[in-house]
This record gives sequence, C-alpha cells and structure tokens, in this order.
Amino acid sequence: MAAAGRASSKMLRAFVRNSEGESDITISFCFNGKRHHLHRPKAQPLSQTLQRISLTIAKSLQGPRIKNKKERMSSADSPRPPPPLVSLLKDDAETVPEDVLNVNAWTSDSLFIIGDQRYHVIVNNPRIIKLQVSDLVFEGSPLVPQVSLEFASINYCKWSWLRIDKSASVQVGSQDLEMATMDSTYTPSSMKLAQLVHEGVIYWPTRADIDHHLLLQCTPFRSAEEAGNPVYYHTSRVRPQFSMKAIRRRQEHTPTPLSSSSQLRVISYNILSEKYLGKDPENPHPFYFYCNSFVMQSSYRYSLFIVEILGYNFDIACLQEVDEGYFNLSLLPIMKEVGYDGAYSRKTGQVAEGEAIIFRSSKFDLVQSSVIPLIPYLQSSTSCKDLYKSIQEAQPVLSNLMRKSSVLQVVILKAKDDNRYIIVANTHLSSGPEESFIRLMQTITCSKIISDTVTEFERSLSPDAKVSVIFCGDLNSCPCTGGYQYLTEGFVSKSHVDWTSYQYEAIPSCGCKPSSDYRSALDEELLRKMRDELLENYEEEEQEKDDQRDDPIPPPLQSSNTFNGLDVRNDIPLLDACGPLEYTHYRGVFVSVLDYVLVSREHFEIQKVIPMPSHEEVTENFALPSESFPSDHLPLICDLKWK
Repeated sequence: MAAAGRASSKMLRAFVRNSEGESDITISFCFNGKRHHLHRPKAQPLSQTLQRISLTIAKSLQGPRIKNKKERMSSADSPRPPPPLVSLLKDDAETVPEDVLNVNAWTSDSLFIIGDQRYHVIVNNPRIIKLQVSDLVFEGSPLVPQVSLEFASINYCKWSWLRIDKSASVQVGSQDLEMATMDSTYTPSSMKLAQLVHEGVIYWPTRADIDHHLLLQCTPFRSAEEAGNPVYYHTSRVRPQFSMKAIRRRQEHTPTPLSSSSQLRVISYNILSEKYLGKDPENPHPFYFYCNSFVMQSSYRYSLFIVEILGYNFDIACLQEVDEGYFNLSLLPIMKEVGYDGAYSRKTGQVAEGEAIIFRSSKFDLVQSSVIPLIPYLQSSTSCKDLYKSIQEAQPVLSNLMRKSSVLQVVILKAKDDNRYIIVANTHLSSGPEESFIRLMQTITCSKIISDTVTEFERSLSPDAKVSVIFCGDLNSCPCTGGYQYLTEGFVSKSHVDWTSYQYEAIPSCGCKPSSDYRSALDEELLRKMRDELLENYEEEEQEKDDQRDDPIPPPLQSSNTFNGLDVRNDIPLLDACGPLEYTHYRGVFVSVLDYVLVSREHFEIQKVIPMPSHEEVTENFALPSESFPSDHLPLICDLKWK
C-alpha cells in the first residue's frame, strides 16, 4: 500500500504539509499527550529544524509557566529535563544528513524519532479542511455535504450515512478537524448506536429517519489507495416533510416526465437570491418584513425549492437569482444525481448571483453554453449599432443604463432523438421602479442576441436541421410594457411611453397591474410608508452595486437633444406560453406579472399550462416567500410540443 495507506499501522505518525507554492512546511505530531505544529522554512537546513523541535519539546516538558515570583525562583533550582534527542531516518535506518533542506528531507519513507518515540512520516496526507451539512434536515429533501479537501480528490472520497438511535447523546456538527487529521483511531460514541442507511455523497432522508440524528462519515482519498483519516458530522434531527399542499396540487399535473421525444416541459423560476434577504434572518430586508426567521433561512428555502422543482418532472428549467456557491456546491450535484445537467452564468460586477439552465440529460445534449453581458453587446454588435447611436440623446438615463449588470445566458441544446436544436435564453432584467426605458433597451438587446445566435448557428447546420427558441426569465416587465410588446408582437412604436419614461418624476400608471382585489389588506398610510422605505433602500442598493463594479463604464456621447422614441422591429416574435396571468410575483406591497416563458411561434405549440396556485394559497401567510413557497416569485410551468 502507498505511504498514506501505511497510516493504519500502530506506530505513531507525524504529518508534514509541503504545499507547492508556499515557503514553509508544517510538521505536526503528538508527544506526551500534547499536539505540536511547527512551521519551518522549506529552505532551512534539517539540523536547525530538529534543534527547534528538541527545544520545543523540552519546553513543553517543563510544565505550565509559573506566575508567582517566589515559586518561579524556587523552581529555577530544580533540575530540568534535558532536550530529547531528535533525528530523522530514511528507510528506517539511514540518518538523513542534517545539511539537507527541509523541502527535500521530509519524505513519506522517512522515520521521525523523538527520544524513544518513533513516528512514520506522512507527507501531504489527504485531509478534510471543512465538512458541513444543512442545519435544517427534512424528510425527502436531499442532503449535500459542503466539503473542502486538501491533497485529496472528491472523486475518490468515500461517504457513509448512518441513522442514530434516538437515545444517543449527539452534538450537532463535525469533530475537531485538526484532531481528525492526526488521530486515526477516533470514532464518535454514537457509532455504537447507528445503522448504515446509505453509501454515497447525497442522501435523501426517509420517513424512517424522522426525529433521528444522522451521522455522516467521510474518508478522504488522494487515489484509490491513498486514504486519510475519516471525519464525522452529526446533523440535526430530521424533520417531517414540508407543509406544501399548494405545491403538491400543482405537482399533481406533472406526476411523471413527458415520455414523448417531441414534448418538453419548461420552467422559468426566480428562486430569490440570499443576497437580497438581509444579512441576519432575525432582521430581514424591509421587503420581507412579514417573513419569520425560520422561513428566511436558506437551508429551509432551498430544501423546499428542491422538493418543489423535482416534483414538476421538467425537461428544461431556467432559473434566476441563483447564488453561485449554491449552484456549484448543492444544486448542480443534486441535479446530476437525478439525471440532469446544467450551466451557470454569473452577472457582471461583484454580485455573486446569476442565471442557471438545467436540462434533462436523457433528452438533450449540450452543444454550447455562453454568457453575454448586455451593455457591451449593445455598444459593440453590428445588429445594435443604429439602436445604440439613436439612444445617445437619452442623456438623463444613459449613464444609469451603462452601469447595469444584467446578462443573457444562452445554451444550445440538441435533441438526442432527431435533428432539432433549441436555443435556450435566460435573463433577469433590471428591477428599478423607474427603469422602464432601461428594461426596454435590455429586452431589445436580448432579442438581438438571440436573433444573431440563431443566424450564426444555422450556418453550421445541415438544411434539414431545425432551430427553435425558448426565452425565459424575470423581465421585471408587465404585459403592457414596450419590452413585452416588442417580444410578442414583433414591434414597439416610438410613441410607446417606455421610451420617454425617464423624463417623468412620477411613474406613469400601468393599465395591466392587478386590481386592488389582489392587494393585501393593509392600511394605506402604512403602504405608503413602506413603499417610500423600499424605494430608499433600492436607491442605496443600486449605489452600492455601482461602487462595487470593477469594470470601467464608458461615458455616453454628449448631446443636448431630447430622445423621443424609436420604431424597432423584432426578427423573431415569440409566443407567451403561460400567459395571460394575474401575477407571478407577490410581495405584499408589490404584485405583478414579471416572469415569462416565451417560445418561437413557428416551432412550438402549447399543450398544457400548469395552473398557478390560488390567490388564497398565495396569501395564506400574507405574501411570498412563506412557509409554503420558497421564493417571492411563482414558477411558470408549461408543456410544449414541437410542430
């Protein structure tokens, strides 16, 4: 067995960390019941390092420092133990020359000796730096450990999940990771009262686990044979499944995946990023004053989201406000476990959230994935040249437009069973309450990108290939806006109010907003105060985003004229697959249709739209998110069929 595997012998072990790119090595060992960690320069001769170790051991043998002066003077006359003899042998026999530098002296075939104690040297032992599991555990919601490794590969790690008897005393969390690295004999006492329930990285708690703690054991491996010490993590008790009657009613319409290769089920869902909830669940963002702290915890919302979305048996899901860490560490591993794959696109600037497209691996192959920042495309592409030149007259809003971080995520999928391709586009446009002009420009830019992508991609295909379009996202635009009309009707007139909305101090009234019947029954004065506070918070957040941007903002061309609009045509008019709807976003003080699934008219027919939750279900806990819904948006779900 390799050197790391030798760690199972009864001889003591000394661990040497010799990481490439660092100037020091770390030597760790236990002596006389005490752990020692010494950082020494790689370029230092071995003799100096051994001398330092000897002095360190001698000092530790003297006992604790005496604070009383008389006692300290008395102890000075007592004989002190001499520093122990410290040496390093190669192949258990040959002494390593003391002029050899540390970087070369400490190897996995060497023997480290302190007095009469002998240690096998383990260099760069596979180890776990961090192991964590969700602090809330629910029946039916998958557990994905968050693990950080050193000198190990996630592909070789071994995972075991055990159910602990209810009588066992358990402390939630992981053991001392430093101790785990050095002590191969440690096992938690709960192991004696635990039953193995699963082997593998992801575990889906069952009904039998309810009210039990779970024990996760992870053993790091560098290769199939080179193993480090296992690390253990105790979860909190497993809770019963969520209260999700409204979601279950929607899932009744999607009990199984669509079996036909000519059909596909599509979802668009803004899942609500953690970035916008406030830093403290006990003191959430003013937008969500009505949410209790339990609902605001990411471990609750994300667990509910996974159970919800998988129950829809979708083929393609376009998600917005997806935190980058959540996608990489949890969402994508879970989706791959159940037969999906996906791609992620982060917004520009320093905001660590963006869009994600998930697709069923048995139905589609990924051909291409890209992320296109909207503003650079508007400025530089040939298809947007005339548009960008024309809007230079809109000076009051142009600088603000240049600062926006929105992107268009574009994924090209090929159907496995025939010569059909889908260009799936996904975006989240600006949300400012006075940014109709900006959203219109962003929408037109998205459409230009889609049209250019279709044209360019079709050139590489055979004549019999068919290319269709699905455009999803949170457009932050209701159906009366210029952007929506441009996408669905193929044209926006220069007289549309969105072109000149930046000139108004007040927002023009929207004719398609939900009626007062859909407003929460709040005191009007309270509503006004809340709206004022939300607008103030929005302005502060936008300024903070601008301050964090790390890319230069090109100045707009100077003009003294006033911009009064532009007639713009859309090359690929789309069909609103799920509309009309009463609302897709319900935050109590703001209710509107913001989310869409838009598809190319000539390629798709709409077979079924999954009914939205009732208004009574949405408002059961005042507004969204809530105990029953993980986001302040509702997912749009529809079944399509290729023509």
